[in-house]
Amino acid sequence: MGLMLPPRRLLAGAAPWWRRPEHLLDGAAPAFFADIVGRRCVLGGAAVPLAAVLGVTSGAGKTYCDADGSLKAAAANEARIDWSSGAAELLLEGAATNKITARKHNPLDTSNLTKTGDAAAVLSVVDDSAALAAAGLSAICTAGTVYRLDNSAGSGAAWAKVSGAVGNANAHSFGVYARRTGAATSVFLTGGTGSASVAGSAYAWTGSANVIPAGTGAVLEIGANAGSVVHFILPQLVEAVSQGSIIPGDTLAAVTRTTDLCQIAAGAAAAIQGASAGIAWRGTIPVAQSGQQIVGLGDGLNLIRATNTPNTRVAIFNATSALALGVGTDVIPGALGLCAGWGASGARLAVNGTAASAAQTNAWPTTVYLGASSGLSAGQVLRLRQLVGWTLTDQPSAAGAASQARLAA
Repeated sequence: MGLMLPPRRLLAGAAPWWRRPEHLLDGAAPAFFADIVGRRCVLGGAAVPLAAVLGVTSGAGKTYCDADGSLKAAAANEARIDWSSGAAELLLEGAATNKITARKHNPLDTSNLTKTGDAAAVLSVVDDSAALAAAGLSAICTAGTVYRLDNSAGSGAAWAKVSGAVGNANAHSFGVYARRTGAATSVFLTGGTGSASVAGSAYAWTGSANVIPAGTGAVLEIGANAGSVVHFILPQLVEAVSQGSIIPGDTLAAVTRTTDLCQIAAGAAAAIQGASAGIAWRGTIPVAQSGQQIVGLGDGLNLIRATNTPNTRVAIFNATSALALGVGTDVIPGALGLCAGWGASGARLAVNGTAASAAQTNAWPTTVYLGASSGLSAGQVLRLRQLVGWTLTDQPSAAGAASQARLAA
């Protein structure tokens, strides 16, 4: 019978997680690794908190979905780790305005809501604390109050119109958290555009994205057929093709969510600012925008961003803002794994496993951002799962870059 080593001896000889073969780029171990999906980070061979690799500058009160499915509000400059996709992701968003002018949460009365339709229907504010807690909404809706449209005694349909018009013909996204009993209820913009049905007796987000309104005066409406009762809260109407995170507010006015600014910390950025380096970005970009910056620089030039036409591809741009290297694959919107590297031999870019190279070299200045140095652009959304940086001796090989340009688990 062969000699069996005790488990502790085996563990002691194993490479740390960031030095495993799948994380090496042409034999080089990561200089930094922000593994958000794995809830671990390393810098210079030592475990560190996320803030040692990435720093976020942002206003307080921005919402995210916690690991238990509940809706939470972040503190100022807190990195939002969002679980709405089923895995941990760093959520970064551009500015957006919730145009609703009723109270979005903790309503006191029905100010800036109007009931139309069946005269027997009643629009009111009620306590629904238990249902809110069951849905994970009580951390935001602290007063426990919601709006209720009760059409149980009606013989025809009734509607609750929520103040705050679209104001233009651009694409909008809208919705509410709603639950119903009895007959069917729905959420839509005036004229019936983007209609979405309220699913059942537990609160769930109900709405539609990328909807062209029927007119500039269109507002968010909740419709209840005869015999139904619908409870709803956190109404939202944003001028964007994607819903984005929930924008609460307990005042009778529109509320703006400010942009997120995310900078790679100086110690981590130093690892990719030499003559030869590589970086991998893995996550999801759900909205296509012309020229949107993915990894941007303080000088606004050397960067990795989407191309302008089409706006669905990724490229490296050099210090004169010229296209240095692109990969002709349409990957935005969707899951994205990219690896960019450069050295004396030139630059290399791989996107979702496909690599290309160019003679153009890139040298990155002292500040490196996710998105632009002024923050994400309006409507932009980045959902980051992993960010990895390597110090290299030359540009990465095609095979090495392609292997690191993979999707995060």
